[in-house]
Amino acid sequence: MPLPKRGVLIIRVSDPKQEREGLSLDNQERSLREYTDDHSIRVVQEFRFQESADLKIRRRFQEVIAFVRKRPDVTCIVGYRVDRMTRNYHDHVLLDDLRLNAGKELHFVHDRLVITQSTVGRDIQEWDTKVYLAKQYLNRLKEDAVVSHQFKLSRGELPTKAPFGYQNTKEDNRSIVLPEEPFATAVRRMYSWYASGATSTNEVRRRVNEEFGLRLSRGNVDHILKNPFYYGEMLFKGNIYPHIYEPLITYAMYQQARLVREGFHKEPTKFAGLPFAYRGLIRCAECGCAITCERKVRKNGTYRYYHCTQYNGSHNAAWIREEDLTLQFQHIFDGLHIPADELSRIVVALRESESEMLSFAANLRADVKSEKDRLTNRRQILLDDRLDGIITKDDYTGKMKEIDAELRALRRKESGIESADRTYYANVSDLLDLCARASSNFAAANDEQRQALVKLVLQNCSLKDKTLLWELKKPFDTVFWHAKSESWGPLLDAFRHKTVDLEDIAERLHALLENLQGRPVALLDWN
Repeated sequence: MPLPKRGVLIIRVSDPKQEREGLSLDNQERSLREYTDDHSIRVVQEFRFQESADLKIRRRFQEVIAFVRKRPDVTCIVGYRVDRMTRNYHDHVLLDDLRLNAGKELHFVHDRLVITQSTVGRDIQEWDTKVYLAKQYLNRLKEDAVVSHQFKLSRGELPTKAPFGYQNTKEDNRSIVLPEEPFATAVRRMYSWYASGATSTNEVRRRVNEEFGLRLSRGNVDHILKNPFYYGEMLFKGNIYPHIYEPLITYAMYQQARLVREGFHKEPTKFAGLPFAYRGLIRCAECGCAITCERKVRKNGTYRYYHCTQYNGSHNAAWIREEDLTLQFQHIFDGLHIPADELSRIVVALRESESEMLSFAANLRADVKSEKDRLTNRRQILLDDRLDGIITKDDYTGKMKEIDAELRALRRKESGIESADRTYYANVSDLLDLCARASSNFAAANDEQRQALVKLVLQNCSLKDKTLLWELKKPFDTVFWHAKSESWGPLLDAFRHKTVDLEDIAERLHALLENLQGRPVALLDWN
């Protein structure tokens, strides 16, 4: 009685769908085991795996090839069908090399096909044909996937898994993406904290864990803060597409977070990681060098002292305690205070402009919607022409990019005028809110919050001996001047005529208020 041959089993599915739809790993194994028993093949190794035949590097398949090469006693490679072993010519060449140069046999059970070193003619032709058909089937699947993805993207739909803060779900048999709580709120809070400029990514991680019980890595947080999906656009294979789902933040908030992120990587200093309230904010009025901070331990406690680095030469620079410096900053923030009765009068007067503001915004939105509808219709016509073969792939891609760029610009314009003047007055609300509580907010703030407040409100701070010199940024200089002269009528007119520019600070202002107070009080509530 001849000795049984030795062989290996290749049991493979491409994806979980095949596993569910009858071509399961267990079903394949059952058929292969019956075949090897009937043909006296002793199985020395079984390779079960899920791996696409389209992968450039098929690691598990390479393991099979390497194993068989090292085992001269293994003469049989047994698979369920040709397409379970290979759907590409590269794997076909590897298997053929094993057959011709190593004397291995290829057994395809379901196809009733055995290819050996001596096989010629019809069986070889059948094997080649089946590999070709499997390759064409794979090409067709890839083309269908590309067309399906392009179709979804052209409709503003996400063809992949939803990002953190959203969930994939079904509605009327249609796949949709919806915000998922509490993760969506966590994303909003992460952007608010970070965009304020007072919170690093590590601090965002700590706070999101503390407030929501979510343990996110630094990489997770960084990815979230860079993902355009949250304001209304999705990144797919290097291209940006507008999507139809509910945004979690505004484009302005996203941009502010980006600016803060870029700012964190500028001009690192020796003491950048130390928790000093005014680090990096003040320069020496005499020589222009940075004002640095040091801790000094005394018998009665630990103190922080600020002084010039005197990098350009010694000039007997004075040392000032942080408490004394804080008192001078506090005096500035005290000067932004608006009395409660005047604040109330300004708010009431601005609310009276609501009707005109809403009418203007409605007209702008109608114009933008009309243009968006026109471009969306053009996108659909382009897709139909591509599917019908009327235009080439390059023409389709080029035209689609042009239309998508116009649509993105319109969506941003729509976002900007969604509230039109309402956005301006909401920013006024934030400004008045901060000024009304500037004194108490600064007094109660921690080191990071005080630094964010100073960055937002002041510029060109310098120290002359022990005296703080400073300038107010716009629009805080306007509020400070009117508060000092108690000329509240002109301040109201400045807001009403929109001569107070708030655009540059709007997102940082709102984010800082959330950072300070949890959520700002809407003095001008237009909802």
